[in-house]
Amino acid sequence: MANFEMKYMTCPVCKSQQTMKIYTDVDATSNKKLREKIMLNKLLEFSCKTCGYTDQNFYPFLYTDLEDKILVWHIPDATGENIEEIVKEINDNHELEERENEEFQFRVVTDYNSLKEKIIIRNTKLDDRYVEVMKLFLLNVIMTSENPINVNALEGIFFNKHGEDNWTMDFVIREEEGVSLKVTKDMYDEIYSLSKEATEQVSKDMELRGFSLVDKSFGEAVMKLMIEENLRG
Repeated sequence: MANFEMKYMTCPVCKSQQTMKIYTDVDATSNKKLREKIMLNKLLEFSCKTCGYTDQNFYPFLYTDLEDKILVWHIPDATGENIEEIVKEINDNHELEERENEEFQFRVVTDYNSLKEKIIIRNTKLDDRYVEVMKLFLLNVIMTSENPINVNALEGIFFNKHGEDNWTMDFVIREEEGVSLKVTKDMYDEIYSLSKEATEQVSKDMELRGFSLVDKSFGEAVMKLMIEENLRG
């Protein structure tokens, strides 16, 4: 089920007006076509019936899949203190205790690719906290290789699944061809083993309860703690 309202949109090219579904929440529990539309970048697509112009119309909405036990708030372009206030407001308006006890995952993301990634990670039965740590390990591998990437142009690192055992970590680079590294369950398990103590400590320090932002900054905090612990011997 999905809750939406119809709104008039004006095409920026031909200026014609037409209606578009604006979703407030998307429940993919019993309708996997909604999840498929997200993955294919079709759910939020504006398509002009007059001139054929298409574009993505990003806006906030809640994604739910009770089968995979995941709820994700998509809040595009929120940053800094703004996102902290938004996360607090979201948690104040949701009663989550029962679902927390059932091991549901509650996340907040600030871009559409991260929404897709969270859905994929959860469906693959991985823990996104360890995926964030794995990204930084792999970034270090690339940066110390013979062909390092332009890290200043790095727009994001995203876990992707192309089949049951076909996983990649995709490095999106502005105005350049991206890089994809093959990752395996064995690699994930090794990262899990190496970083488990630090990951759990950072989760506790950041008070990851209710809807939480688990992104690059989380992985960086885990890596920092691991380095500090290693220096302490």
